[in-house]
Amino acid sequence: MVGVIAISGAALAQPAATTPAPLAALARSGAPQLTGRILVADATRILSDERAGANGDAPLWPWGSVSKQVAAAIAMTAVDRGELALDDPIAKRWNAVPTPTIGAVTVRQLLRHTAGLANPEDTPQTDGIPAFYLRRAVDAERDDAVTFCAGPVKRPPETRFEYNNCDTIVLASVLGSAVRGGYEQLLADRIALPLGLKSLRLAKAN
Repeated sequence: MVGVIAISGAALAQPAATTPAPLAALARSGAPQLTGRILVADATRILSDERAGANGDAPLWPWGSVSKQVAAAIAMTAVDRGELALDDPIAKRWNAVPTPTIGAVTVRQLLRHTAGLANPEDTPQTDGIPAFYLRRAVDAERDDAVTFCAGPVKRPPETRFEYNNCDTIVLASVLGSAVRGGYEQLLADRIALPLGLKSLRLAKAN
């Protein structure tokens, strides 16, 4: 799915010998409620590295909705460089825009979750998981996600705020069309390389 990002450990120095007591206590008390890794770092080194639960040593972590902030940061670099404008209708920058209705949505509305797009959370659920997220091993999965998100809208733009993964999926596709190299290259050039995140990349379909 476009916009979902995974990362392994940052390329920083080894953690300090001592770990702040509250973080150590949190990690120790986490199982089974807490599973993962608690990292605290400054600009040059890891200050604390506590692991808990079954996934504490996982080499790769999906960022999930953190990818929304990443896409927003990339979008603002494009705005700063004049590659797109916040109030551009996405049809102006997106070669694949499917309908005039969605083409009138602006970059600003996507960033603010006020675009009124279809919402994956509204698809039928299996064991509490919307069907949108249960697709597996389809070569065109990213395109399928964009097709769903760029389909019939729920409501006119600016009607109301609604937290929506489709806003980020469409934004990533718009950015990939507006700027040479595509979204994956933008992620590498404007986020991963400047921050030294050597393992940062778009997640692949399962």
